[in-house]
Amino acid sequence: MADVTGNYSIEYINSLEGVIDRAQASISAAAMSVTYNGQTQSQSAAVLSGFVPGDDVQASGLASGRQVGSYASALTATGRDVANYNITFNNQSLNIGQKAATLSSLDQTVVYNGQTQSLVGTQGSGFVAGDDLIFGGLPSGRQVGQYTSALVVSGSDANNYDITYGQGQLTITPKEAQVTALTQTVTYNGSMQMQSGPRQEGFIPGDDIVVAGAGQGRDAGTYASNLSVGGTDAKNYTIRFQQADFRIQKAMLGFVGTTVSDKLADGNTVAQVKAGRITGLMGEQTLEISAVKGRFADATAGTDKSVEVVYGLSNGQNGGLVSNYDWSPVVLKANITAPTVSNLVVTESLAPKQTYSRLYYQGYGGLAGVGAATGQASYSVRPNTVQACSPQKLEDCICERPSEMAMEICFPAEQGRQARR
Repeated sequence: MADVTGNYSIEYINSLEGVIDRAQASISAAAMSVTYNGQTQSQSAAVLSGFVPGDDVQASGLASGRQVGSYASALTATGRDVANYNITFNNQSLNIGQKAATLSSLDQTVVYNGQTQSLVGTQGSGFVAGDDLIFGGLPSGRQVGQYTSALVVSGSDANNYDITYGQGQLTITPKEAQVTALTQTVTYNGSMQMQSGPRQEGFIPGDDIVVAGAGQGRDAGTYASNLSVGGTDAKNYTIRFQQADFRIQKAMLGFVGTTVSDKLADGNTVAQVKAGRITGLMGEQTLEISAVKGRFADATAGTDKSVEVVYGLSNGQNGGLVSNYDWSPVVLKANITAPTVSNLVVTESLAPKQTYSRLYYQGYGGLAGVGAATGQASYSVRPNTVQACSPQKLEDCICERPSEMAMEICFPAEQGRQARR
């Protein structure tokens, strides 16, 4: 068609008639509540109302999210025909709620081992695999006792769960151990002495364990142990004790310088002894010699006859106690010479008695018999005649010779006379 506008003067007049107004429409999101599932969740499709079917209009801006929380929609419309509408947007929220879950720890009992021990393992349900979750709060301890868990869940996904906790308990029980005292005997040395260290079994090396109560003493005797265990780690053990005695035996003494004199046979075994010096005393201690007695093995004459010398001792100075010492008789040698008439000398006792008992006598020249006498006895008998007391136990008799030429007369010792050779 040819353009003829140039051939005319045209006046254009606007008219209100024929105007197409925008249609009223709405886009609505649906309010929505869901439970956390570990995935990104979104509102359902928006509802479009008032739009002409077939028009190019699309709704966007629906709410979505992964973590627990509330997400508001921000609806918008796009498309070729959007300008033909006055659109009302009805926004709503997407609410993602926490997921229910449980987490429990199991009770566990272990025996003390000197190391820090922990409750191991938890049981959980309701958690989404792959979530960033850290389970903590399991109890641990070193000493004997009970330790209760305080479970907690951390990590970036922890807030997505409503967790019910089941707390467990770690129980550390005592370890068995034994302390055994050793039976021991030592010799008195004048100082305080102590039982050797007891045998210890079942204790963990490095633990603070202090064993006390070993037997101890200074003087000779028996001292029972009374073992006990202290130290910061003692409570971690169930301890069995075996007690034993600590014995301090007496120290042995000796004697030097003891002498024994030879003697004439007198029918008894008594020996004349000169006391010597004590050896073996501890430190500056002393003991007193309270008695010393010597006795031949028998009363018969002989040379180099054994003489047993017995000492009696009593407490001395500087802590010297007889109870801390022991000693044995000293055995020496001496001679017993057979008596002759010429070497008898008769002496009266300090308190002679006037009454003699029955006299028993026997002689070399046929003189024999029994007689009784009172007062001072005087006999005339043939030379070389000897009277003796019977029954042949001269140590039970006292003998005298009334004159140099008279025979020897013997009678029981209680009559109070004695003969000195």
